Amino acid sequence: MNDQWTTVTAADQVTDEILEAAQDINNGWWANKSRIDWTEFLDRLEGTTLSDGTRLGLGNSMVSPAIRRIKKHIADYRKLG
Repeated sequence: MNDQWTTVTAADQVTDEILEAAQDINNGWWANKSRIDWTEFLDRLEGTTLSDGTRLGLGNSMVSPAIRRIKKHIADYRKLG
């Protein structure tokens, strides 16, 4: 297993690949639930292996610009149905 991490804390660091991984997590765990447990959601997202072989790190703040962007994307995605 690769022990190199890509830490993403800024909104402009959130790639389409990361947003797609977040959508997959939503679809697999929260698609049929009215509310998301964001701590659990982000725990599942963190550590995702990215296409470059590194693992996704989300930093230490639950309110970083990157996490806010991911949460907004998932909220919008869920509204689309």
